Amino acid sequence: MADVAAPTHELISDGWFGEKEVMWPGQQMRLKVENVLFAEKSKFQDVLVFDSSTYGRVLVLDGVIQLTERDEFAYQEMLTHIPMFAHASCPKNVLIVGGGDGGMLREVMKHPGVEHVTMCDIDAMVPEVSKKHLPSMSVAFSDPRLELVCEDAAVFVAADSRKYVRSLFSSVFSFFYLLTHSVSTCCKQPGTTSSSSTRRTPWALPLRSTSPRSTRACATC
Repeated sequence: MADVAAPTHELISDGWFGEKEVMWPGQQMRLKVENVLFAEKSKFQDVLVFDSSTYGRVLVLDGVIQLTERDEFAYQEMLTHIPMFAHASCPKNVLIVGGGDGGMLREVMKHPGVEHVTMCDIDAMVPEVSKKHLPSMSVAFSDPRLELVCEDAAVFVAADSRKYVRSLFSSVFSFFYLLTHSVSTCCKQPGTTSSSSTRRTPWALPLRSTSPRSTRACATC
């Protein structure tokens, strides 16, 4: 029986992965690769998982590093526990937009008062890859409180009638209206600038179909 060839990737050369990043020209994150575990293209994006020499296992989407085992906890904990603890009592229902690696879900499930979690990620390949190759992050996918939805989050959120989803968009007091108004007002002030990245920002919920990157948001009630 012929040996199965190990996966390879165009961004790995001479044993090093070089990030393909267009947001910050003139700089590049590079990691030494020990072993390529997964390299395929889904319907939406390029998905790569590899073991690095110093940062543990790494998830890369469309050539951009999403997380590493070494430091993912800081990212997941910040995005999860701040909105969770912002409530006087533990939220019972939680919506996670994006987050297919499962890290944010893992942190949400640490709150004992949570009764139901809906996770909406456009790319079904990411949760499946995470379950197989990122066990420290995907531990909560088997939790019976989870409802996993793999579709366009903008379509899902717009069609969902539950209050905690509708309130994000429905009025001039909605979260996204107030955020947009605040940023636009700030930018009109002399001598001020504002920048935003859809990479690793919890408020950057896509409003139309886009490559999900690691954009995610959390709504609770």
